[in-house]
Amino acid sequence: MPILRQPTYRPQPIPWERDDQPLAISTANGSSLGLTHEELTSAIEQSHREGYETGYRDGFLAGQQEGYRMGVAAMERQHEQERQQWRQQVEQLVAALGDSLRGEIAHLMARMEDLLTELALEIARKVVEVEVTSNPEIVRHAVTKALQELRGGTITVRLHPHDFALLESSFPLLDLRDEGLSVRFVADESVERGGVLAESEQGVVDLQPSTKFALLRAEVL
Repeated sequence: MPILRQPTYRPQPIPWERDDQPLAISTANGSSLGLTHEELTSAIEQSHREGYETGYRDGFLAGQQEGYRMGVAAMERQHEQERQQWRQQVEQLVAALGDSLRGEIAHLMARMEDLLTELALEIARKVVEVEVTSNPEIVRHAVTKALQELRGGTITVRLHPHDFALLESSFPLLDLRDEGLSVRFVADESVERGGVLAESEQGVVDLQPSTKFALLRAEVL
């Protein structure tokens, strides 16, 4: 009896599974494009790559714009901080200068007062120098004051020779002795014009112009 054998199935390759067979792809206008498997794969990869690059570029540009805005905002904040610091420094400098100027003005005013006082004293001294050379009353007043401060005992009154002559001719020395004082008048060139230097057991009275002006300067300056 003959033996029956089951036939073996061998699949035939499908046309689109073969790389070398073109694939029919319909376009929007109804025409077809013949592409191989490699061409189709390459086209898909290129499409993906272009989409990725487009997305990356758009994202980069968006990030770049956002970064630019953030950078501008940061620079504006920094500029504002620096402006505030500069303003504070200027205000502190102006305040310091104001204090310094006020101090300088006060010092200048005080100095001007001292100078005016010195000027007044110098003018007074010049006036006295002129007066003592022509007015015997100034010398007589100085002698009287010295005798009042040194009452009692023997008093030596020293005068400049010119004042001695002026006093002797205008007010006789005997009149002064008649007041009950023991007074001795001496001409002394070391004594200033218009001044009196009186001595006794009680002490010394210096009524010379320079001495009186020194005391006056010490009081007013």
